[in-house]
Amino acid sequence: MVGVEDSGDKKGKDTWWNVILENGMIYRRTAREKPDWVGKIKEFIVTTQLNPDGSPKTDNNGVVKRSFRMPSENDWNLMKMKTQADIRRSQLTV
Repeated sequence: MVGVEDSGDKKGKDTWWNVILENGMIYRRTAREKPDWVGKIKEFIVTTQLNPDGSPKTDNNGVVKRSFRMPSENDWNLMKMKTQADIRRSQLTV
């Protein structure tokens, strides 16, 4: 995480925070207090919405529509998929 900024928006008693990721993406989340994530590593599942022609959907401001989800530590299927991708990327074997 590169930075965490207050967006100025509220949701009940919570504040919307803009979490700025290393790759430039911004993850919006609600929390009562500022997340202490700067300099820490968090893993997300990022989903990009697509138009019928395969191009990314954008909002009214031209920002690509993405959803972020933090996987559960108990989600074994996702852990398996991540491990397989890491092994492929490393070009090594088990």
